[in-house]
Amino acid sequence: MSDEGAPWRLDRRLRFAYAWRVMSEGDRTLDRAGRGFIWLTAAKLHFMLAGWAVYFVLPQLMSEVSWGRFIVVLFLVSILNNVMVSSGVQGVSRFTASASGPGPAWAALRGGLGLFLLIGGVGAGALVLGAPLIARAHADPSLAPLYQVAAPVAFGYALYAACVGSLNGSRRFGAQAAFDVTYATIRLGLMVAGALVAGRALGAFGAHAGYSLAALLICGLALLLVALPLWRRARGKGDGLGGGVGAETGAGAEAGAGTEAGAEAGARAEAGAEAEAGVGAEAGVGAEAGGGAEAGARAAPAPEAGGALAVPGGQWKLLLLFVLPLAAHQLGLNLLMRIDPLLMKALGGRVVGDFAAGGGAASVADAASVLAGRYATAQVFALVPYQALIALAMVVFPLVAHAAAAERREDLKRTAAGALRFALIFGAGLAAALSARPADIIDLVYPESYRPGGLALRPMAWGVVGLSLITLCSAMLNAAGRTGRVLLLTFGTFGVQAAVVAVVLHLVKTPEQALSLTAVSAAAVLLAGALVAALVMRSTFGVTLPMGTLLRVVPAAALATVAGAVLPGQGSLVTVLVSAGVLVLYLGLLWILGELGPGDLVQVTRVLGRKR
Repeated sequence: MSDEGAPWRLDRRLRFAYAWRVMSEGDRTLDRAGRGFIWLTAAKLHFMLAGWAVYFVLPQLMSEVSWGRFIVVLFLVSILNNVMVSSGVQGVSRFTASASGPGPAWAALRGGLGLFLLIGGVGAGALVLGAPLIARAHADPSLAPLYQVAAPVAFGYALYAACVGSLNGSRRFGAQAAFDVTYATIRLGLMVAGALVAGRALGAFGAHAGYSLAALLICGLALLLVALPLWRRARGKGDGLGGGVGAETGAGAEAGAGTEAGAEAGARAEAGAEAEAGVGAEAGVGAEAGGGAEAGARAAPAPEAGGALAVPGGQWKLLLLFVLPLAAHQLGLNLLMRIDPLLMKALGGRVVGDFAAGGGAASVADAASVLAGRYATAQVFALVPYQALIALAMVVFPLVAHAAAAERREDLKRTAAGALRFALIFGAGLAAALSARPADIIDLVYPESYRPGGLALRPMAWGVVGLSLITLCSAMLNAAGRTGRVLLLTFGTFGVQAAVVAVVLHLVKTPEQALSLTAVSAAAVLLAGALVAALVMRSTFGVTLPMGTLLRVVPAAALATVAGAVLPGQGSLVTVLVSAGVLVLYLGLLWILGELGPGDLVQVTRVLGRKR
């Protein structure tokens, strides 16, 4: 049967239950997309600021030992949570977007709630029952109660993600943004309150208890204000939150699967799920870069006759098939980000020695917590460029997806090459600013005892450039349906990184060596992984890493970093000014070398104009 005039066209290259929505230019609601972008960008900004507040405030309220325990448990639990949230939001969103009224929209949400109730329940149960084993793997039995008190987060997030996915797919951006802002605020307040009540020694337990309570509260609110009203509308009993679910899912949400609306769907999924990635500065943790855009560019499986897609009753398997590759990719990316601090906690005990007493720790396990906490603190700053580059992948994904579906190879190559060039320039500039005075940057918001984390921040900042390139390439490969290559890339890099870091932690002799050499080895693997990703891009699309850009970026970043490091002066104000000066010097050197020019300024202005 010909595809001409048909509303759906299956893309066999994807090999999963995906379909491309074929739409005319007139169907795209750009004004609405712009409003959605504004709503959810504001929500994401609030979410990130609230998350950073958690990272910056809690260390002031608890001991270094408690902070190390807290952050290790948070990082491991957040891997599970991020996978569930990103796949849940995107999966339910896509099925909701294909619905033609409240009945099918409720069927999509009901299927998502059922599936993620099971997944969240299993995840939370595994944390409760497996906590002693996980704590033993970390060589610290005191972590077991922390994993158990954090377990409800997985359950609450699973159901919350399904409800947010329903809002996402029905294009109720204001409601979704309100939920995100409300949750970020509640979570910050309850985590700080829990840490205060528990005291410095037990602050980690109190903070995780507050986190779990916040997750259960927002889950209950989502079920009450999203699921229940939609169920009532499906049964003809009244209006739901925000009204007009049927109208939005029928005419409006349909537009969400197009290319420009797909970019907007990326914005909303990324604001709700990706910003969720852990507690704020982890954002990006969350949804894969471009993961939200993936939900926008890939529509749900083709609806049955009549326009409704009934998820329950056998077709829930389509939802499962949709979320499995997304979940696998998210798992790979989150492991890449978090494996080194987790290994630092598990294997760091053998190198702490006399550091235990000097660091205020009563045991080797406590000293390893302090060491892991300092390393993780450096990672909070190092991941800042990654958060920004997620937005780039969010924008690029639907463009590459559309070009691949239309078989416009030259457009695809031009988009991919431009994205790689921008990622190199932007990532290296921020890495230079972070690595010029790393210990002083940590001093801006953390107590003096956290300064040794600067030994890890300098190499870590450059490793994050590699991580950003891997994520960006993965988003573009996913857009073209090369999911298998993406999984091989992410899990292959993760395997090498875990092995190398483990070997380094067995060889180092001092805590200082553990901090610096672990970060160096992890960064080297991530940068090597970025080169492999570039080779995969070349074999898949014929797109090569812009070597000219690379040859100009590297010396410019190196010179700017050295200049910032040798400048005299101390103090918070000097640190901020020097970091900003490093970035300005770097951009000036690129202008002198001819990498940047008036054309780049025009292009940035044009993009910002489109956002408005």
